Amino acid sequence: MTVAQPVGVWLAAVRRGAGLTQTVAARRAGITSRAWQAIEAGRQASPRTLARVAEVLDLDAAAVRHLDRLSRPPYAAPAPPDPAQLSQMVTGLAVPAWVVDPAWNVLSASSAAPTVHNLASWAIQISSLWDDWPTIAGQAVARSRAVASWYAAPGQAVLDIVAALCAASDAAAAAWSAGRVEDTPHHEVVRLAGSAITMQWAWLGADPSARLVMITDIDGRPPVLSS
Repeated sequence: MTVAQPVGVWLAAVRRGAGLTQTVAARRAGITSRAWQAIEAGRQASPRTLARVAEVLDLDAAAVRHLDRLSRPPYAAPAPPDPAQLSQMVTGLAVPAWVVDPAWNVLSASSAAPTVHNLASWAIQISSLWDDWPTIAGQAVARSRAVASWYAAPGQAVLDIVAALCAASDAAAAAWSAGRVEDTPHHEVVRLAGSAITMQWAWLGADPSARLVMITDIDGRPPVLSS
């Protein structure tokens, strides 16, 4: 398993997930089978050809952005964020909130948040309490893939947490194998231990190396969580 997959490797996974052979996909894209094989082998394709590929594979907006990032030179590994600045962002929040790095390691947390070192590992530990754990796990690996695509070497920690999520959930493993990717902020209601809670996820500026995750009850108040 590799997290920062080359564009051709990722496209091959998406194609297989869609149930298409290289021959069928190439025909629908209006290119030769050899040209499609070359793309999956890592040969650079024109933006016009990649647009056809995206259409054939029915890529959603997040996957199209992922394709674009994989087709460009990657960023260098991110510098560690300033701890003091991160602390200022969340310390005063009255609800559970965490700033996490690409591997879901907690960089800073609000006083209302359970003390956890890695948000994905915590989610795995309480997996039996999620009413829809497959969805939670699938989203986590899809978001891990999106963040990893920015960097040439996202680090072993990202690889390890993706492997842990896939081992803890068949849905996560299926999402990874199919090339699923999610990169947009979200605000959704899920159920944890029978109670409805709202999970919010957002980028912190343009740098993908730090993300904000917040949890409230459906009325915006602090929920009851355990570590």
